[in-house]
Amino acid sequence: MIKTYLALLTFSFATYSQCTLESFAHIIKFNKILDNSIVQSTDCSDNIVQKYINFVSDVEGEIPAQHLKNIFKSEHNADINFKPKKINVSSAGEFVKNSLKLDEYLIKQVRSLYGNASYNTNDVQSLRVVCSQCSTPGEKNFKLITADKQIWLSATFLVKRRALILNQDINPFQGNLSQSNVSVKSVYDEGNDQLFSDYENIKYYKVNKNLLKGNTLKQFDLVPKTLVKFNQNVEVIVKGAKVALKSQAVSRESGTYGQIISLFNPKTKKVIKAKVIDFNKVMVEL
Repeated sequence: MIKTYLALLTFSFATYSQCTLESFAHIIKFNKILDNSIVQSTDCSDNIVQKYINFVSDVEGEIPAQHLKNIFKSEHNADINFKPKKINVSSAGEFVKNSLKLDEYLIKQVRSLYGNASYNTNDVQSLRVVCSQCSTPGEKNFKLITADKQIWLSATFLVKRRALILNQDINPFQGNLSQSNVSVKSVYDEGNDQLFSDYENIKYYKVNKNLLKGNTLKQFDLVPKTLVKFNQNVEVIVKGAKVALKSQAVSRESGTYGQIISLFNPKTKKVIKAKVIDFNKVMVEL
């Protein structure tokens, strides 16, 4: 019985390892899979070190050391003393975005000739990102300047834009296009596509070809409807700082939404200019 107890006690101590692992306070990831360069010093086993590397490879954000300790104790039956008290892990793209204050951007596919899978430091304040043309989307080259070196990087900069995504298939022979046909979403791209994003006034347009559910609407997918036809009686809204009047006039031109057209006022016998704002409706701004 005593021998059995001692054997179980020995097994318990053997499986419940205790050690210290000191990482860097800031880890900026260039690759998805990291290496042991993120560890400053340790007396832990290679197995524990690899588990730590795998864990950090899969996360981003601020990780308290106590949180790491709890995870390794519950999942790996290991009592690890992690240092420092907080470890900040970020992708290179996110670090560059925050450094350059590009809130409306997504920075992807960061590439570098820098040898390590990550840049690791305890003094992130000394890092600077230098880029002269990073305020516009596209492929960019820029520098990460550290205390003792310059690391050249390249990346794809995508800008956040408003887009309309089709909720259903649609064709030119269907009824009126309406807001229910689309969903408003944010997309990230290089800004080259001419997106159609006028959700509020989509009813004034129609598609010019068959489009599938999930497509992003482009400007060339739509044509404006004729809201006012030639020689048609239209409602005229006269709007100014202290006046708002309505009258009638006869169109001398056809017009689509937002166009300025000529109209004839039968009462004053004058030709006026007005902006098309709706079906059979125009506005004169004073």
